[in-house]
Amino acid sequence: LGDVYKRQTLESKFNTYANSITACITPVDGVFDGLKLEGKSWGDAFHYGILEGLLVWPISAMLYYFAAGMHSLGVGGIILSIFFVTLIVRGVLMLLTLKQTMSQTRMQELQPELEALQAKYPHAQDNQYEKQALAQEQMKLYKKYKINPFGMIITLVLQFIIFIPVWGAMQGSAILRDGDLFGLRLSAQTGNSILNWSGWASGVALILFIVMALAQAVGMFLPQFLQKRRAKKNGKAPKTAMMSQQAKTMKITQIVMFCMILFTGFMLPVAMAIYWTIAAIITLCQSLIVQLIVAKHSDKKKFAKYKTK
Repeated sequence: LGDVYKRQTLESKFNTYANSITACITPVDGVFDGLKLEGKSWGDAFHYGILEGLLVWPISAMLYYFAAGMHSLGVGGIILSIFFVTLIVRGVLMLLTLKQTMSQTRMQELQPELEALQAKYPHAQDNQYEKQALAQEQMKLYKKYKINPFGMIITLVLQFIIFIPVWGAMQGSAILRDGDLFGLRLSAQTGNSILNWSGWASGVALILFIVMALAQAVGMFLPQFLQKRRAKKNGKAPKTAMMSQQAKTMKITQIVMFCMILFTGFMLPVAMAIYWTIAAIITLCQSLIVQLIVAKHSDKKKFAKYKTK
């Protein structure tokens, strides 16, 4: 009985250890942090699911090959591999949502006309007739300028669909087991590293989390601030109760999303926190470029209108 109990205890400990290892995706055989892993092909990944084959394995493979190619840089090469993978993923996402992004850009240009319509029907929030009339005129305006009012929802859905495989790839990439940032393992959970304070490594996790939070906050709120500042500078239609409610709803939505990002980032691996920080900076740059294009386009339209008078 003693031998059976010992064997069961060892099996239980081994199973617990094996289940705790999630960073085990590698395209080639190798030893990672003392653990020997067997490489899996792209075809093998499809046995686990469509998303695993289409996105999780390719992203993990890119992480491996980029990091292996920059092996001489140590952990810097692994962080650079995360950077390059982030650029590629965000680039693909930008291509997939280009139409929706342009639609949102035209939506910003139409903001004065939309506000004028809302001012035309100041009681649309309470009056059913005005509400229907406003909705019809808005749809006509969208159709005229070929704008999809649901473009933002489509973009968010695509971002979520891609986020899950990226999360799985970052958490499962075996090459990240060999990387640590000032003693903080890249495959470690950010929140656990902070809560289970262990000195310098936990401090690095806390700093990284704060940087990620700041990058997300700036990337999310700065474009809206600049847009409001520009609208205020150019003058706008009188603000109706419906417009105030829409602005309030948008603000609450952004705050809720920001809190969800912080909570999720706290639960994700360190590598994913780095990914989100880089992604937030890229998104901010994209938003600022779009704002600049919109501003220049609007100025040209104003100049043309002035010139024809």
